Amino acid sequence: MKIWNHNKKVAELCKKGVLIPNPLSVDIGEQVDPDRISGDGVVIHAGCKIYGKDTLIMSGTELGYEAPLTVDSCQIGPSVKLKGGYCRNSVFFKDSAMGSCAYIREGCILEEKANGAHSVGLKHTILFPFVTLGSLINLCDCLMAERAEKTIARWAAPIFTSISHPTRTRLPLLL
Repeated sequence: MKIWNHNKKVAELCKKGVLIPNPLSVDIGEQVDPDRISGDGVVIHAGCKIYGKDTLIMSGTELGYEAPLTVDSCQIGPSVKLKGGYCRNSVFFKDSAMGSCAYIREGCILEEKANGAHSVGLKHTILFPFVTLGSLINLCDCLMAERAEKTIARWAAPIFTSISHPTRTRLPLLL
């Protein structure tokens, strides 16, 4: 078993500007490249563990605010908020967020401003921009898009067809 000093990586991250309020409680894996973690506004709270050579953390990201968080080989975009839990081999686009006790397994993509409350489990799931998941939910092999009438009207209008309805002259129907 190889013994190494993880505090060296934590100290390097602090030196480049990453805010780590309790550096002795944070574990940065040997394979993590500190150059792939931005020093601009990144906050890593107590109890967080970061592993994986493919891990990327961009500016303004906050990890583990509500509970400890493990990140393993994830690509985390700017201003992402992951409040606690476990994330592995997934991608988080700008301004996406997950509450505490998240369990985000491999193959997930959370696009811009997609978010979930506490205790959300995802596997092989893609959340389109602005999708919001409630608490205590588990999704696998799912593709989910936001369904705001304004948004749909903008991009889906060409694929609507109309049908007659007794009380309305025309009713849109999505195919």
